[in-house]
Amino acid sequence: MDYKQTAVVLIEFQNDFATPGGIFHDAVKEVMHQTDMLSKTEAVIKAAREKGIEIIYVPISFSSD
Repeated sequence: MDYKQTAVVLIEFQNDFATPGGIFHDAVKEVMHQTDMLSKTEAVIKAAREKGIEIIYVPISFSSD
């Protein structure tokens, strides 16, 4: 793997999803818990940063219409 040609893309890692009280949290909390998503993501990000891999965060957004 060429680390300079690699990126980790995180989609919708926002408080509204990942934090208790977030507007979408109740819809995803069960799956997040079952898959241990947050701690696994932390491990991936840590390993990626150690190798100099680019990390891209992509928030969900909606158009006005």
